Amino acid sequence: MEESTNLNQQISNRIDFNLIKQGSVVVVGSENIANYLCAYLCGLGIGEIHLFNQDLVTAKSSSSEFLIAQSESYYERKIDKIENIVKQINKDVNITTFFSEFDSAFLDESSATDQTIIIDTTNNPLSKYNCYSQAKQISQISKQEVHLISASSNLDCASISKLLITQSQKKHSRNKLERLVQNTQNKKYVDKNMDNLLLEEYFGKKQGSYTSCVISALVADEIRKIVNPLFVESNKELLGRIDFSIYSDKLFKYSAHKSNQSIKSIKLNQSNQKMINLLNKKNKTEKKIHKKLKNNKLRKNKFKNNKFKNSKIKNKKILVVGVGGIGTYVALNCALFGYGQIDIYDGDIVEDHNLNRQILFYNSIGLNKADSIKQKLQKINSFTQINSYPTYFGKNELIRGKKYDLIFSCVDNWSARKLISEYSVKTKTPLINGSVTTFDCELDFFIPGKTLCHNCYNPYSEFIESEIENNGSEESASCADRPVNVVMPNAFVGGLMSGIGELVSTRNYKSLSAIINKKINYRSQKKDQYKFGFEKEERLCTSNCDCDCHKFA
Repeated sequence: MEESTNLNQQISNRIDFNLIKQGSVVVVGSENIANYLCAYLCGLGIGEIHLFNQDLVTAKSSSSEFLIAQSESYYERKIDKIENIVKQINKDVNITTFFSEFDSAFLDESSATDQTIIIDTTNNPLSKYNCYSQAKQISQISKQEVHLISASSNLDCASISKLLITQSQKKHSRNKLERLVQNTQNKKYVDKNMDNLLLEEYFGKKQGSYTSCVISALVADEIRKIVNPLFVESNKELLGRIDFSIYSDKLFKYSAHKSNQSIKSIKLNQSNQKMINLLNKKNKTEKKIHKKLKNNKLRKNKFKNNKFKNSKIKNKKILVVGVGGIGTYVALNCALFGYGQIDIYDGDIVEDHNLNRQILFYNSIGLNKADSIKQKLQKINSFTQINSYPTYFGKNELIRGKKYDLIFSCVDNWSARKLISEYSVKTKTPLINGSVTTFDCELDFFIPGKTLCHNCYNPYSEFIESEIENNGSEESASCADRPVNVVMPNAFVGGLMSGIGELVSTRNYKSLSAIINKKINYRSQKKDQYKFGFEKEERLCTSNCDCDCHKFA
């Protein structure tokens, strides 16, 4: 990634955080994607968040909704729980909550900006269509463009789609979708753009943790491009749809919107009646709970911890080295997966400059990172044994050679990477490594007997020598000396690492065949010939490589 360092430095100097602070975003929903996105927006420094949702916290609420999972009671409004944690993450963010579906009438003149951004994070097509209708009304009244982003996920994949709403689009009734989906005899179809916006295939599905983590990072990156565009050619906004799945050969699939055509009708299929029935059932249940709450007949009980029953990984032991920008998201998602044991090494102390990209360290300045994140993760999942080691991963650990099922390298210097690589080869343990710059991130992994190790294709001695020369000493080569980071790369690569890690730890290598011995890159600032910046490149041995890791059985 060194070739992009100068470019990232130039770009980071042009980031206007005052401009970002003036940004205002509407977030609809309260599930996993909304949890991640609200946390990212805090790190990014968006000034105004308007959160709309009518769901309540229940004992059945997914523990992967990590902001809500840190609460101690249920049968309360989800948006209140999110608001409470958001204000702790970033006290400068003004978050306003509305216990309602999104209605532009709730937004006053003070919340209006030159850029209106609406994000629907639900798996509900009706909610997405309502956002579309409201966006058109806002565009008609303000005579400005409205950026409408739709994001959904399930346990294995996720999608994001974006439309640019303009005044030229025809006006339609808010209830048109409801009328059409209930008419099961209707055979008409919607234009492709609207079909992508509704993301009907996710309806009724539970939102995943790492899938939501990754797709929310792409949403946050789009928001940053809207509120603080850097330069035209290499800061292209998304106008299309991205699908993500680690089970896909391509990992990411991009399809551009041909135009912003107005809706013609709604595509109908067999799931429509199921959708209506489930929504009706959900509405009846919520009305009963709301009525009991109003009459004060429902006790506010403490959470019963959700049981993590992933039988494939409940007995697995993993090691996370470094819980900074990348490691925060890796450790969080691994705790949500339900690994049996997570060991965390980090000798750093939480400082104020960490908070914008390390979202779980709120109220922890001055504390050790490993100890602090352990406390937060145990609130989210008390079933996983989490051991914190408030020290740097050193040569003593290499001598001990403790055996794990998987290692995550989330460090920010080449000396540490070299040591961890040696450890993984010595113990024949799979290793996943991630690194970031201001707008870029990359990931690669070592599987004994399947791939090259990191020492094969990295000239460590050259990297370490250069690092020491630029930073003065081996110890000073840390993220504190790097260009400012704007959240997305850490969240993106951290979520992707944890998703791939689940496959590696369960030896599901067949699903990874397309990326074996490849390096995965995301370039936020790439020009449009790279679509949205995702690349895979072959990992090749250096000419003087004498490592025999590839011979391991």
